[in-house]
Amino acid sequence: MWLAYGLLMLSMMQGSLPLPARADFAMALREFTGKSVTVADIRRLSCEPIGANEPTEASCEWSQRGANAWRRFSTYVAIDGGGWHLIDEPAPKARTIVEPSDEVAAFVRRILNVSSYKRADADLNGDGRSETFIYVTDQSYCGTGGCTLLVLSPQKRSYRVVLRSTVTQLPIRLLPTSTHGWHDIGVKVAGGGIDPPYVARLRFDGRRYPSNPTIPPAVPLKQPSGKVLIRG
Repeated sequence: MWLAYGLLMLSMMQGSLPLPARADFAMALREFTGKSVTVADIRRLSCEPIGANEPTEASCEWSQRGANAWRRFSTYVAIDGGGWHLIDEPAPKARTIVEPSDEVAAFVRRILNVSSYKRADADLNGDGRSETFIYVTDQSYCGTGGCTLLVLSPQKRSYRVVLRSTVTQLPIRLLPTSTHGWHDIGVKVAGGGIDPPYVARLRFDGRRYPSNPTIPPAVPLKQPSGKVLIRG
């Protein structure tokens, strides 16, 4: 260990601070927080030496797996004979949700083979678990009438697609009304010869939502309200 530390000090004297690998950083996080953190829980780790005044310290940013999403953090670390250690509390970055959880991303990749989309979460049926709205922005899933919208409802080990529409425009709304115990959804309808644009109300039929907001059972709304989940 001390031989390694001596080599470390020599490299720092030569102006080169070896930065932490993900395995080293995960260990430092476990040590500091007392929580279980593995290499798989860390992504996009980026560290920079602080400078000549603090030759053994570095500032780091990384994404860390949370319950429903990956969150972005920053902190400072230092190295000694025992390895890397955090010297400051991990601080969440502004607008910390940077990418969807592994499970959602894997599901979307499997059924659509895309990774370019906007996402929002809302509990549609009051069971305490959020459904996930996926608005695909990949051009191969967009046309004159809009882009593909999916709503995924969590199951035991996967997701059930309760809405799949290929002609939706932003914004996407969570409406205050409900049908069969599920919130109604509002989507903008425009393009493809539709003029003027309007907001369509999609109602749950007991199994799923309508796939085409331009025809019944979807109905136009005169005065759309509710919470905007995904903005244009």
